[in-house]
Amino acid sequence: MRSLSQFRLPKVLDHADCLQLIHTIHRPVYRGCLQMMYSCGLRLGEAVKIEITDIDRATGNLTVIGKGNRQRLLPIPPSTLQLMRALWQDHRHPKYLFPNRYGKTHVSDSAVRTAFKQAAESLEIKDVTPHVLRHSFATRLLENDMDVRVVQMLLGHRSINSTEIYTHMTTPIQTKVRNTIERIMAHPT
Repeated sequence: MRSLSQFRLPKVLDHADCLQLIHTIHRPVYRGCLQMMYSCGLRLGEAVKIEITDIDRATGNLTVIGKGNRQRLLPIPPSTLQLMRALWQDHRHPKYLFPNRYGKTHVSDSAVRTAFKQAAESLEIKDVTPHVLRHSFATRLLENDMDVRVVQMLLGHRSINSTEIYTHMTTPIQTKVRNTIERIMAHPT
């Protein structure tokens, strides 16, 4: 039997809150990692491990190996790509886009998670983790009429059921349902 927590909708922030949270992070590597998560719908574990060679300079696409060792190709928005180029120009690590402080490997999940938590607390945003950026990315796409199958592909979900949870949270769908119910209730038969 499933617990009730397995049926809860994921938390989503609006676009302005996502950007404010990201821009509150002081360390450029952490801020860049979270920006990439939000811009491409990445999991934290995928974002921290991005290597320079994962980004195709000609197309601006990112190759990610996600859960189940499944590969996906993601477009990086030009504004994010420009920020990532500037970030790399700053540290010039030969392998990782988001290197740790010592330059030996990539930044850790826990370091980015801690920076995110501190930023959220400073903005008085409660009960969020970096994964809220992935949820918010998916919701933004659906709010802008992106086909749910495309969102599934971008997120790397094996099952469409995993993606369809976001359709419950989009403002246009909520508004359409509310308006339909209001119209039905206003004209009793």
